[in-house]
Amino acid sequence: VLSLLNEVGLNDIKAINFSKKRGDERARFSLKDVAYMATNPDNGFSDINTAEYAGLIRKIDDEIKKNYTKGVCCFSSTMDNNLLWSHYGDSHSGFCIGYEFFNPEELNGNKGPDLHKVDYREKRELLTSLIYKAVIHDNINAKNDLDSKVLLQKSKGWEYEKEWRLLDNKGSQESSLKLIDVTFGLRCDYSMIGIIVNVLKDRVKFYKIYDAEKSFELQRHELEPCEILAEYPRGTTRYCFSPI
Repeated sequence: VLSLLNEVGLNDIKAINFSKKRGDERARFSLKDVAYMATNPDNGFSDINTAEYAGLIRKIDDEIKKNYTKGVCCFSSTMDNNLLWSHYGDSHSGFCIGYEFFNPEELNGNKGPDLHKVDYREKRELLTSLIYKAVIHDNINAKNDLDSKVLLQKSKGWEYEKEWRLLDNKGSQESSLKLIDVTFGLRCDYSMIGIIVNVLKDRVKFYKIYDAEKSFELQRHELEPCEILAEYPRGTTRYCFSPI
């Protein structure tokens, strides 16, 4: 590993520490690829944004993500997309939780949420020179730029998700999220609706998704908790056993 680092000119103390940290077999293969890129006169520390280097990018992504101390929480700015309900809402059998963010004044002086809109692109854009500055030289500006490249970019094929990502340190944190509503899917079980409404009835609003009458669009209508609970099965002291 050290010979590979020397080959690409990474021979200071931070490079040595880096090599020790990355001394496993997976890192060895990644460094070989980086060495090839760095010593190839046609490439150098250049943009890696073609299909030819897609495998290298994935390996580098994996190694970078191993070092992350940040957690990522994902949200969408839409709740009426059929594909989202299919992928993440158990084919309309689940529910969607709506949030709003507290104002900084409500967070006891703490900073506001580190919320970012996902950047959808046709191609990956990751500079080996940026990785060098961020990982080896611990450059704060390069680290921030690397954050946005690794954590906040997705293929344009996912653009319909309208995704936002909240970044924060891993582990238990004071939440900047405020629960404001719950939207139930087309096929959400009525007993599930009743349980959730009963628990949250005085705290949030409730909605249900319905098919539009003359289109394939989804519509959301507000539910009245008292009406839901009036129809919800109540507890009983009777039991019924099947024959042995």
